[in-house]
Amino acid sequence: MKCSIIIGTLMADPVHYLTIGGEELFESTLSIRGKDYKVVGYKTAFSQTSGKRVKVTGYVKAHRQQGKLQTFYMAIRMEEAGDNENDTSEISVTGTLVKRAPDFTIEEGMSREVITAIIQYKDSEGKYNLVHMVCKGKQAREMLEINAGREISVKGIFLRRATVYELLVKEIELIDEKEEKVND
Repeated sequence: MKCSIIIGTLMADPVHYLTIGGEELFESTLSIRGKDYKVVGYKTAFSQTSGKRVKVTGYVKAHRQQGKLQTFYMAIRMEEAGDNENDTSEISVTGTLVKRAPDFTIEEGMSREVITAIIQYKDSEGKYNLVHMVCKGKQAREMLEINAGREISVKGIFLRRATVYELLVKEIELIDEKEEKVND
């Protein structure tokens, strides 16, 4: 699992979110370029960062709670961001393509191809997580050529649409099977 770094302003003190396997997780809101994202982590990750611009190291995590799939950015570490560091919600995910739409849809009002897909990867706890992806234009055409079960690495922008988080894919890389065996 690859961690990513997002940078924004932590808007509030963390509040209790949920308990998984006896571990308490807390949540807060991270504002990145005027958009709010749910950030979840252990209490220690949030130490004295409320109201400050922070650099958050973590990954996208999915968790089913009361029958609903919750997706959020799981913070492993937070630290104050430097003055020369721009706000960013760009993340990387490496895993297995488990599902993709069978064909393009046309984005409303535009003639751009759009395809949705899901990537599965193991988090730092060894549990599987899913990330919903949206690919447009060139990336949609590339994704259409990739079969489910293929190991890929994607980079993109973490977006919030209503209550769902997804990755707007900017770059797709196929993981070489030989490289994969060496890294296992």
